[in-house]
Amino acid sequence: MVDISILFGVESGSRAWGIESEDSDFDVRFVYHYPKAEYLKLFSTIDETKDDFLEINGSELDLVGWDIFKFLRLVAKSNPTALEWIQSPIIYIDNPVLDELKKIIANFSRFTLVKHYYSMALSNYRKYIEINDSGSLKNWLYVIRSLLNAIYIIEFQQFPALRLEVTLNKLRKEQKHGIELIADEILSLLEIKRGGSENDQAMISSAIKFWVRETLDQFEQSADVLNLQYGDSDISKDKLEHILHNILLSKI
Repeated sequence: MVDISILFGVESGSRAWGIESEDSDFDVRFVYHYPKAEYLKLFSTIDETKDDFLEINGSELDLVGWDIFKFLRLVAKSNPTALEWIQSPIIYIDNPVLDELKKIIANFSRFTLVKHYYSMALSNYRKYIEINDSGSLKNWLYVIRSLLNAIYIIEFQQFPALRLEVTLNKLRKEQKHGIELIADEILSLLEIKRGGSENDQAMISSAIKFWVRETLDQFEQSADVLNLQYGDSDISKDKLEHILHNILLSKI
C-alpha cells in the first residue's frame, strides 16, 4: 500500500447545491497524489488503471477521491464533476491550488457544460417524472437545478454558483426565461426539502411543471446549434501542467 497526500477535500452533491434533506448523505470528494518517486519508477507499485480512483462508502458518509493526474486531465476536458469540485462552497481540506484552478476554469467549455446540464435534466425528467407526472421533491429539484445551470451559462457565459438559490436569484433579477414567475415557488420547495426527508413527495404547481416541460422542449429544439450559437473556450493545458509540477515538487 502506497501512502497518499490529500491535496484538497470538498462536499459534492445535494449539500453543496443547497438542496439537502435532514437525512442526506455527506458526499465528500477529494484529490490526492502519491509520492513523486512513485510516478518516476519504471516498475511503480501504482497501477494507473486502478489506483487513480479511491472510494469508501458508509451509511451516511460517501468518500470518493481522484488522483491528481486523472483530476487535471478531466479539468482540461471541462468535466462537469471536476469543475463542480473546484467550485464547491463547502471545503473540508483547503489548499491555495483551488484559487488557481478557479481562475483557470474560467475558460471552461460552455458547450460541454450546457450539454451536460441539459442532458441531466432531460434524463432525470424522463426517468423519474414524465411517465406518471410525479416524482419526488428531490427529482424535481434536480431537474430544475440542471435547467437553471444551463440557462445561466448561456446567458452569462460563466460557471454558475453551485447553490441553487444563488443561480435562481441571479436569473430572477435579470428576468431571464420567465424564471421570475416561479422563483418564489422554487424557493419554497427548497425550504420543504431542507426540512424533510430524502424521498419526500411534494405538490408541484402547474406553473413549475409547465416551465420545466417548456424549457426542456426549447433546449431540444436548439441542441444542434448550441456550439455555434454560444461558442466555446479552452482551458489552458500549460497552466494545468504548471500546477501539476508545483504539486509534485511540493511548492503547493
